[in-house]
Amino acid sequence: MKFNLGLFKGGIIKSCQDHELYLRERLAAGESPQQLYQWHLQKLAWLQHERLIHLLITIATGLLLLFTVGMGCYTHWYLEVWPFLLIFFFLLTAYLWHYYRLENRVLHWYKLAEWLHRLALVRQKQEKRVHQADIYGQALSKVLRFFA
Repeated sequence: MKFNLGLFKGGIIKSCQDHELYLRERLAAGESPQQLYQWHLQKLAWLQHERLIHLLITIATGLLLLFTVGMGCYTHWYLEVWPFLLIFFFLLTAYLWHYYRLENRVLHWYKLAEWLHRLALVRQKQEKRVHQADIYGQALSKVLRFFA
């Protein structure tokens, strides 16, 4: 039995783009910015965890590359060292590129979270004003009925 939710179909960057599209669609549909803000914070925490894991893997790959260079110097660059050196070099390059993209996405999501928070505050103030206007309107109607 194959169990696939399709959560990370296309990678983590694609998943982030899907989340941003989801936020836009839900805001356009009139969903509460406060609820979207809370959901976004949870997704941001997951992304920060992903970023931490990739940072650790990138550091480990860099250390393996340095170890391979050290072994190359120690063995006077025998032929057996070169495949490992090339493998770790290309792995480190790929991890650095992916980490760069992940880091930029996290920074973008910080700005998105701040924007959602501000939008939630604006909507909350608007709802409070409408509620206060209703209270004032009810009080005014009671006064007018009293004098009528």
